[in-house]
Amino acid sequence: MIKDRGAKGLGKKVIPPIKKGNMTKLARKYGYISGNQTVNDIPHSKMDDLTRDLVLKEGLSEKSVAGMYQAQIVFRKREITPEGKEFKRQMEVGRAELKNIPNLSTMESKLESLKTKEQKLSKKEKLVSAMGYGDVSREDQIKLRKDLKDTQIQIAELKANINIRNK
Repeated sequence: MIKDRGAKGLGKKVIPPIKKGNMTKLARKYGYISGNQTVNDIPHSKMDDLTRDLVLKEGLSEKSVAGMYQAQIVFRKREITPEGKEFKRQMEVGRAELKNIPNLSTMESKLESLKTKEQKLSKKEKLVSAMGYGDVSREDQIKLRKDLKDTQIQIAELKANINIRNK
C-alpha cells in the first residue's frame, strides 16, 4: 500500500496500488479481446457489455469499475490524436453504462416487493380454486396463474443476480 500524505489530523489514509493491465486481463477473460490486444482494441459497441460483466459477473463495485475507466482516460489524456479522442469517448460510454446497472440495495428492495406480490397472488389463486372457479372466468384464471408464474421467475432471476453480487 502507498501511504497517502493527506491533511493532518484526518487519520491515516491508504491508497491501494494501481495494478497495470487489470482491465485488460478481465476483458480477455470475458472474450472481448484476445492475444496482444489491449483495452484500446475493444469495439465501441461492446463497452456496455464489458461494464455489465465487470459488475455483475466479476462482482466488482460500481465505484471500482468507474475508477478503472477513469484511470484509462487519465492514462491516455495527453493523446490528442483522433484515436485518443475516440478512446476517451469509448471509456465514457462504459462509465455511462454503470448508471443502468441496479445497485444491491435496489435489487433487495425489489425482491421484497416481488415476494409480497407473489404471496398476494398465491392467496388469490387458492381462494379461486377453493371456490371451484364459480365466479371467475377462464381467462382470469389463466391470467392469474401466468402472473404468479412470471413473478416467481422474476424472483428467481433477482435472487441469482443478488447471489452473484454477494460473492
